[in-house]
Amino acid sequence: MSVELKDRQVNQLLQKLALSRLQEYQKEGDHIFGSVYNDKGQQVNVADQFEYMLSYYQVLPKDLPDFNKYILDYPNAKMPSVHNTFHWERVNFGLKPTLFIIQVLTMRGDKSGEAAYVIADKQLYSSHYFETSLDLTFLILGDDPKHPGFYLAKTMACEQALLAGGLKASMERKIAVSRSVSNLQKSLAYVKNVLEHQK
Repeated sequence: MSVELKDRQVNQLLQKLALSRLQEYQKEGDHIFGSVYNDKGQQVNVADQFEYMLSYYQVLPKDLPDFNKYILDYPNAKMPSVHNTFHWERVNFGLKPTLFIIQVLTMRGDKSGEAAYVIADKQLYSSHYFETSLDLTFLILGDDPKHPGFYLAKTMACEQALLAGGLKASMERKIAVSRSVSNLQKSLAYVKNVLEHQK
């Protein structure tokens, strides 16, 4: 059997396992992860880590309590104004490529004073570096009728304790953080360019 065929079979197996795990998550939520995150002998309870990290965002429980509950209690919490999609992506962080499986939760504001849209990118799995991550994007309509428009705000948070300690880990942390900032800048610049050149 050729190396190429073996690689293809391994990739197909991993895809099936990832899909199976994702389908479990869609039925049962965060607790299916348990303490399965095991990298270099360090076990991480993903559900607990995510709940702790979500507490960073004081704006959610204060101004968007229903969305905050929905993110934490998915799929048991119900919110008709939220649309869910799932995807995976391969990103160059640190010293080697990283595979992410992401849940994208898009909430359309339907109350006075709410953001028009809030998008939460929730990491369900990462092959390296990041234990948990959550990116939030807010689209907030301007309140000046003479100058219609909106504000776009984006925040990024992650737990990546496995990058701590040692020279190699220090280098990986520096590269990963630098690329995170760079990717955020590119993303915002792309959105700005698309919006400004729409006909």
